[in-house]
Amino acid sequence: MRDLRGLSSAGLSASIRRTLADDAKAIELPLVVTGSNPPQRVPADRAAVEAALQRTDAKKIDVYYEVPYLAHMTMEPQSCVAKVTADSCQVWGGLQQPDFARRLAAQLTKLPIEQVRVDVVFGGGGFGRRWELDSVRQVVSVARAVPGRAINLIWTREQDMQHDFYRPAHSARYRASVDREGRVLAVHGRTAGQSLLGYKGMRPDPKMPDFSSAFGIIPVEYDMPNRWADWVELSAPVPVGFWRAVGASQNGFFAESMMDELAHAAGRDPLEFRRGLLGKNPRALALLERLAAESNWSSPLPKGSGRGVALSTGFGSICGQVFEVSSKGSSIRIERVTCVYDCGPVLNPGTVEAQLEGGISYGLCAALDGEISIEGGKVQNSNFHDQSLLRITEMPQVKIVLLETNHRIGGVGEGGVPPVAAALTNAIFAATGKRYRSLPLRKNGLEFSVRRA
Repeated sequence: MRDLRGLSSAGLSASIRRTLADDAKAIELPLVVTGSNPPQRVPADRAAVEAALQRTDAKKIDVYYEVPYLAHMTMEPQSCVAKVTADSCQVWGGLQQPDFARRLAAQLTKLPIEQVRVDVVFGGGGFGRRWELDSVRQVVSVARAVPGRAINLIWTREQDMQHDFYRPAHSARYRASVDREGRVLAVHGRTAGQSLLGYKGMRPDPKMPDFSSAFGIIPVEYDMPNRWADWVELSAPVPVGFWRAVGASQNGFFAESMMDELAHAAGRDPLEFRRGLLGKNPRALALLERLAAESNWSSPLPKGSGRGVALSTGFGSICGQVFEVSSKGSSIRIERVTCVYDCGPVLNPGTVEAQLEGGISYGLCAALDGEISIEGGKVQNSNFHDQSLLRITEMPQVKIVLLETNHRIGGVGEGGVPPVAAALTNAIFAATGKRYRSLPLRKNGLEFSVRRA
């Protein structure tokens, strides 16, 4: 067994940075052709990208971003019930992959799968954590030892937080340039972190990037020439898993922060800058126009206030968010959040709104406080006192606007998360002139409050 006593957050962070700089191990991510439907992917013209980046008449950015490991922190810790007899097995749980759970229970009990029943109950929060089957394995193993008795397994909060399958820590580097007229010349984006699919033995082709980790390194919404994206895998022994919005949860922060920095380098308003890149994406353009109107983007703000915008495409939907903040020293007050969402036909508006509000809350938890600390090979966080969730008094006012479109129906459970951190940090930059490129933000010395209705 590997000795993990030397494993620490600081060491892992340094390893990710070294991995990010490893050109030899970087794997290119084929890029979507802007405006193609169905999406077509093509390789990058690296020579053209490098030539554009080296132009002496261009304004350049070269920036790093970083996010830590995150726990799922479901309100209900891991739990499951099982009852095993000589000829049957029944499992009750808030499971995200009940078919796999049934198959595992059959393997553990050596019963035909037809004699195994799985009942899916309310989960008390999933966010990807209940995709894992560790609770099923535990409870069925115990139930086998006491045939005929129903066994109820409930983890403590400390067990839940210290034995999670964490959202991987990642770093990103972007090199980009704009010309004197503010037009994008080239963008090279690279991220480094653990492979989710590799950790789970599900990565289909080691010669290709893990798309679950690499999706959205360079935003698919915008028409930009000379794009090149790649990803480098970090080898680390930390158990990792699917976390709400998966790779888009960190890449949304990376990519939309970079877009804001490009807008600043171009001397352009951030929303207008994005609007100019959406000519081949009428769906995203329509959403951005509505977002500008609903957030009163063009209305003046007092000194020390600012708005930040971020877009994210994924899960068959498009999400746009604007955060409005005011600042006083290191204190930031979130005044309001506007979210415009296009998931195609809306079947149940109340459910969609609730999912988006929950996604924004979840994204804010990560942006403000989210971080799993590792020292001596052990997770140091144990409960909500040292890895806090957003309290109701910390939840800002959120305005949800749903677009009714004829596009194919998309998802709503994950799409509200990716724009949150970037929209917030972009707003802080607009208010203070300070750019924050690492999360969580409170670790950077900021304090937050919200305007209550």
